[in-house]
Amino acid sequence: MKKLRLEESQVKVLLGLPETGMGYQKVKLTLKNGDVLHDMIVLNSEFLVVKEDQIVDVNDIEKLEIEEE
Repeated sequence: MKKLRLEESQVKVLLGLPETGMGYQKVKLTLKNGDVLHDMIVLNSEFLVVKEDQIVDVNDIEKLEIEEE
């Protein structure tokens, strides 16, 4: 696993959303190309956790939403 630091504007969005658990949020990412990534974990509203083989660029994130259970 690796952690990617989100952009300041993305952090501000997440700070306004509820935590899923202590210190983390489970989010749905919508990318600019239309792809949607489900069940992504963000730590402290700041660090996106991705698998080592997963290619995600924080600049490609169009929208962040709390993942509905």
